[in-house]
Amino acid sequence: MSIQFACPSCRNPIEVDDAWASGNVACPYCRNTVLAPATSTYLHSGEIPQACEISHPGAASAGRNVVAIVALALSCLWVAGFVSAMAIVATPLQEALGDNPTAEQLQSFLQEQANAASPASWIVSFGVAFMVAGAAWIAGLVCAIIGVSQRRRRGFAIAAFAVLSAGPILFCAGLVLGP
Repeated sequence: MSIQFACPSCRNPIEVDDAWASGNVACPYCRNTVLAPATSTYLHSGEIPQACEISHPGAASAGRNVVAIVALALSCLWVAGFVSAMAIVATPLQEALGDNPTAEQLQSFLQEQANAASPASWIVSFGVAFMVAGAAWIAGLVCAIIGVSQRRRRGFAIAAFAVLSAGPILFCAGLVLGP
């Protein structure tokens, strides 16, 4: 047997098992937590979707899109990692080559560093910062896609998309426009 009733928030018909009579359930339409009645109050026939079972009262109505929040946090980590990587590289390059090195000077300096017996500490630091930034970018992009696909509170996921897409767009613009 099941209990059929209209959601008090969105007025859509929902159905719960008898075990959930007088208990809190999540409406499959509006995701609000509602109290299921002890007996059926909805008299129309037809297919009625099952309400979602929740672990505690208020869980469904919290409305947080946690994946979108994680996406935004990862996008901030990506920015911090990228800025750190660039800051790590800027100091040794400026000390070795001055303010306006030519492309040939830069290439020669980087070739010398690559041929060195052991890498300079700043190269290792740059690699770690760049890998952290890259991992945060990929994970943030995946979380943003998942966050946008959820039906509620997509703002953080959209903001994460904006931050995560800015880097590749600026990089490509730099390649097209040149120095």
